[in-house]
Amino acid sequence: MAKAAAEGIPLGDYIKFHAPEPFVRGQLDRGELRYAWTEINGNKRASDDGGPLPARGWWPRPIFTPIDRETSEVRGNAQFAPFFPPMFFVRVYPNHASRKARPRGRPSGAPSVLAEALARLQGKDRANIERRRLGHFLEELSIWLAKEDPNARPMRPKTIGDHLRKDEEIQAIWPKTWRRRRR
Repeated sequence: MAKAAAEGIPLGDYIKFHAPEPFVRGQLDRGELRYAWTEINGNKRASDDGGPLPARGWWPRPIFTPIDRETSEVRGNAQFAPFFPPMFFVRVYPNHASRKARPRGRPSGAPSVLAEALARLQGKDRANIERRRLGHFLEELSIWLAKEDPNARPMRPKTIGDHLRKDEEIQAIWPKTWRRRRR
């Protein structure tokens, strides 16, 4: 058994105590739930071992795919496609998530704003940037972000300033007139 550990839950127990059978069938069909079984010839297999798997779509067919919860046996019906050999001692591993969790919300624009601020402070127009006040520079960066990357979360000038103050590379070239006075 390739990556499957020995701590799996028998399929019947998982259906009884953790989730209803239609939900489990959907998880297995989508690949969200790792499972392991023993074939007729005694080979131990796992859904993530790289070997051949039963045909896609066989789990959601409760009429043609009986699951014996007592023995954890799954048997395909030879009269209806797709057919697969019986799988004995099926265990599931609920901690497995095949799909990467997608971050919620829009991406942050902080990395692109930091790169743009660094390019502007190192560019030819640095003298004009230094003459203006810091608030004006931060407002320009906020407007630039909204135009350049509309999919990114909008950032207020104060938030941009906080990010710029934390960045060591920008602090090395930060204009002296913009530094905060310590009291």
